[in-house]
Amino acid sequence: MNTMHLQQPTDSYQRKLIAVRQDLKEILQESILSLDLLMDDFLHLNEETFPLLLLLSSDISKASSKTEIRAATIIEILLMATRVHRKISDPSPTLQQTDPLRKDQMIILTGDYLYAKALSLAAQESVLLVKGISEMIQSLVIAGVVLQNQSDQEEADDHHNLVNTYYHAANLSSICCRLGAQIGSASPELIRSLSSYGFSFGMATQIKMHIASRQGQAVSKSSMADRSVRIVTYSSSLIKQYIHKAKRYLTAVPPCQARDRLAYMADHLLAGTE
Repeated sequence: MNTMHLQQPTDSYQRKLIAVRQDLKEILQESILSLDLLMDDFLHLNEETFPLLLLLSSDISKASSKTEIRAATIIEILLMATRVHRKISDPSPTLQQTDPLRKDQMIILTGDYLYAKALSLAAQESVLLVKGISEMIQSLVIAGVVLQNQSDQEEADDHHNLVNTYYHAANLSSICCRLGAQIGSASPELIRSLSSYGFSFGMATQIKMHIASRQGQAVSKSSMADRSVRIVTYSSSLIKQYIHKAKRYLTAVPPCQARDRLAYMADHLLAGTE
């Protein structure tokens, strides 16, 4: 019997995510930002897994509640900055009547402000958090460039190219898990295990999104259907490999509610590929 294949545990993490949301709301209200520009993003907060990965990892390492909530808030600000920047090509409904040039200027300045705000808040906490947030910004930027370049070319779907394409996006999950463990002063072994879990979970997540994209292409272009079926089958096997790796890394983590929740997240991701 696989004891790590669990039903979704009942836990307090939803309450913690609500606390993160409240912390973020207070930070935004103190700023000079146009809330109209951010409203679409604020309404969709907590849909990301990154803050949850940090909260779970920090619980395993016994971090203080105040520190982990602020760290998760900073990650939410980074994600919001990225979503705001994307509005240049996919504008918010709240900005459709705005002059295009002024709209783009507002988007760029607001996104840049949010990145700077994240670093400023991290600096108030610790050098460790500044380093981690800086790494996340780098991975967000590089992942965006790589994915854009990939979309401009014929996609290659072998394992090597999938890893190259999604490495930096998957690394975001790894950084979140590592940061959570570090702010709780976990042992080097536990930090490595959680960081490795995060990367494997992140790669499985990115490849699953890749499958969804390929299935959409197969529907819209019947000539690609046969190739897309082969790609989906191959990619599904990769997801299973990465999820099994992620679960193995969790065996080094002491039994606790947070580990159970990480195991559930991996199982849930795998469910659609079995």
